[in-house]
Amino acid sequence: MSFAAVCRSLLSGLAYLVQSACRNVTSIFAGSTLAIAISRIYRATLRSRFSAVTLVLVGGIIWIACSNKAVSVSLHGRSPISILVVSPFSISTFPMPTILQLEEMRAQIVSLNATLARLQQAQSNRDLDSVGKADFALYSAGAKIISSYTSQTLRSALPQSDLWPTGPTMALHHETHAGYCWPFSGQQGRIGIELTHRILLESVTIEHLPGALSLDRTSAPKHMSVWGLVEGTDNLHRAITWQERGRVLGRRKHFALELGDHPPDVQRLLKASRWAPIASFVYDINAPSAVQSFTVDDDVPALDVDFKTVLLLIHDNWGNEDTTCLYRVRVHGRPAAMRD
Repeated sequence: MSFAAVCRSLLSGLAYLVQSACRNVTSIFAGSTLAIAISRIYRATLRSRFSAVTLVLVGGIIWIACSNKAVSVSLHGRSPISILVVSPFSISTFPMPTILQLEEMRAQIVSLNATLARLQQAQSNRDLDSVGKADFALYSAGAKIISSYTSQTLRSALPQSDLWPTGPTMALHHETHAGYCWPFSGQQGRIGIELTHRILLESVTIEHLPGALSLDRTSAPKHMSVWGLVEGTDNLHRAITWQERGRVLGRRKHFALELGDHPPDVQRLLKASRWAPIASFVYDINAPSAVQSFTVDDDVPALDVDFKTVLLLIHDNWGNEDTTCLYRVRVHGRPAAMRD
């Protein structure tokens, strides 16, 4: 016997069982007389058609069960529209959203896409610069070292290269891999920087090698201060007014009035021109991040002077008596053209 014949026999048997079940149910709930009548009608006129319908139904059930399929039918009616899902052993109905709900969902998706785009742009900016602020002391953007304001460089073990700057310019470069720093002798030093633009100073960032990448960080700078060179008639008038106000209030040391705690060469440098103290801070090698930013002192915003030249003084380091290494210094602020 062929496979097709076997399937037909099985389907015929299943059809007979279904028909028998229908007659039994009818006999129970409708009485024997109605059951006999239905049986006669079935034998007389509907047997062939009913058998065909039964075969189709049974075949469909077997196909759904064997193929693990689900049939979805849309029911059109009053809002909200529902979806009827027929699976092998269950029937479920799920409500469909209304037109208003779909519009609200669309608006939410548009808002989420815009937020995602902003976050991706912010992440891209941070990938370019971990601080997320413009660096006006960046060598590749045009910042320069002022040699007359800068300490002598200690001989470096790094090979000379035309691709990378050497000497104090290394502290203005974005490269901060192990050993790529500006070294100078002893614990005290200074570096003069000509910024890319005249700016209203807001903060300074110091970077050293992370602890996970270095076994000895005692050469990292510790106590530091930043000074700005006051240039131009308007800036000079603002600075003098700021200086007198600070002297009356006794808030701080203004300009080079009290420099007894600085080395003689630094005192001579600061007294030779109008230098304004901008910030004093401590770089902490035990902090979670090796890139640390420091805002200007509280009264500096009232100074309202734009600077083109800044001086970073390094007063000591974390214990190395022979060498201090400055990996990178960044200067942040607003261009003078953006003064309120």
